Amino acid sequence: MDFADVKNYRPISNLKVTSKLLERLVASQLMKYLQHNKLLPDHQSVYRAFCSTETVIARGLSDIHIALDSGDIAALALLDLSAAFDTVACRSRSD
Repeated sequence: MDFADVKNYRPISNLKVTSKLLERLVASQLMKYLQHNKLLPDHQSVYRAFCSTETVIARGLSDIHIALDSGDIAALALLDLSAAFDTVACRSRSD
């Protein structure tokens, strides 16, 4: 493959600019509707502006500190599913 030839590369996305713009507009309107009608849980950080994994960790750590400061017991259970779907078992038709 000739790396200098532009024909050997294909675009990353086949979506037209108008469909990308429409997707952004719909997502923006949907988020405004959900926030205005209070349909999102208060502690949900996904799909919210200025929320990330860092804010979730900070909120969890703060909750643990508040519980410990008030004399309560705090426990944290974590579940890692990052490698759960890395392997797929394939069976042949003869099985």
